[in-house]
Amino acid sequence: MDFLLYFLVIVQYVAKLDDDALWRAIRNLVPEEDRPPKAKYSFRHATPEEADAICGFEHNAVAPLGLKAESEVTVIVAREVAELEPGVIYLGGGEVDLKLQVNAQQFAKATGAFVVKCSVPRVEALAPAPASASAPASAAAAAAAAAPASATGGDAPPASTSAPAPAASLNADLESAFGLVDLRVGLIIGAERHPESDKLLIEKIDVGDEGENAEPRQILSGIGKYYEPADIVGRRVVVVCNLKPQKLAGIPSAGMVMCAKSTATDALLLVEAPPDAQPGARIGLLGSSGTPGEPASAAQMKKKKILEKVLPDLAVDGSFRASLAGVPWVVVGDGDGAVCTADGIPLPALVA
Repeated sequence: MDFLLYFLVIVQYVAKLDDDALWRAIRNLVPEEDRPPKAKYSFRHATPEEADAICGFEHNAVAPLGLKAESEVTVIVAREVAELEPGVIYLGGGEVDLKLQVNAQQFAKATGAFVVKCSVPRVEALAPAPASASAPASAAAAAAAAAPASATGGDAPPASTSAPAPAASLNADLESAFGLVDLRVGLIIGAERHPESDKLLIEKIDVGDEGENAEPRQILSGIGKYYEPADIVGRRVVVVCNLKPQKLAGIPSAGMVMCAKSTATDALLLVEAPPDAQPGARIGLLGSSGTPGEPASAAQMKKKKILEKVLPDLAVDGSFRASLAGVPWVVVGDGDGAVCTADGIPLPALVA
């Protein structure tokens, strides 16, 4: 039976709610053995009427204290809010000149809030500016979803209204080279260890190939130290699809799965696309004018060393987004909010 779950989410005024990160965080709050399939989640923002019925405010009010329906809502605090220095936030409830000053960590404890990473800076940069202690926190409106477990919401504007132009460091040649790389969303449908290599995993990945090639690709990745095969099945990853097939330890591989590798510690994470991204969708750049152009052939990729030109500028930014010279990757066609992340990798980190 479907049911509703409500969440009230608190982010800074200077930040924007990251719907994809919040969706993943909420799903991870459910024990894995009880977790419904992804298809059972119906994720949406609350209507003003729903928010008013629960919070007493239609939108944009920090109202976890004195809710109309306190038992019906779970409070979530963005990690960036909880980690503010010196730890002071200001709660408002519609009054311009009346704010309540509280300690962020004490506030999270008192409300039983979950602290998760679920916001990104509104002004994009290579790395986010340090949080200001004087920047008040703002709350997202409560949200509802008709699903066995889902729901969240926020006061973030439509992503298309906040997309910045590419960073100044992204020159035309670099952007052109990136567009020649056939980066696509891939859905891992199977995985096993290489019979002769503990380092390699053999994956079957749906990358949206059509026609004569409409079969999942076999791709080998050197991630066996970091993942068990069962851990990666069902994940949406980013795959380079226009590399010449080659054998790794005697087994053919037809692509490369992109991962984030920390330069400070021995840590590696898959770069993942949003949970609703379609296999085969192209990866572009935030604020770009449109879909990447026709990708280069495998022969051109090798002869012109196109991937080698791009790799030095691929990294994870301060919001854990895979980026080219500071400009985040996005799933083309899913809106500028559909970024690709390696959430939690120790920074700094490179993508390769």
